[in-house]
Amino acid sequence: PSAEPTWIVDEPVFVEPGRPATIDVALRPGGRVSGRVRFDGASPPENDRLPTIPVEVRPADGRDLGQLPQTRVEKDGTFRTAGLPPGDYMIFVRPSSAGIAGWTMTSMRVGGQETIGAALSIQNDVSDVVITLVDRVTTIAGAVTGVQASADRTRAIVFPQNRTQRSQYFIVPDLQRVKQA
Repeated sequence: PSAEPTWIVDEPVFVEPGRPATIDVALRPGGRVSGRVRFDGASPPENDRLPTIPVEVRPADGRDLGQLPQTRVEKDGTFRTAGLPPGDYMIFVRPSSAGIAGWTMTSMRVGGQETIGAALSIQNDVSDVVITLVDRVTTIAGAVTGVQASADRTRAIVFPQNRTQRSQYFIVPDLQRVKQA
């Protein structure tokens, strides 16, 4: 894991135009996210391949933080991000971007609480993050009944009952992105 912290200033600074100024600010290390990635499946990747897997951290509000140091999974499955300014972040682990196909992120627990699909609030260090990936595809089958429409125009949309686990968008069968109501 990265040993060098990212230093941040978390206070307003005012400079009067045209007047030289000396400003003293207190720097502090940004909050880091650390934990482990767990592979739940028949053939987890070899430990030597784990350092090719990126852990993506993005501000939930879409703001641009510039180029953050890249975080990767270590050989023992642990990870630790660079320091981040206070805010809400989305965390993603996508082994396919490292050429390791067939694995999907299905859970992210922080302190034992399920948080997948929800923004993680980072003010200080956040540890005890466990991200689980599986190599099994989940299917749902059934029949839509009591509908007066033709079968080719009927759609079923499935999403978690718990609103905190829903993402901003869901995908309908014809692969159009639709904003959640």
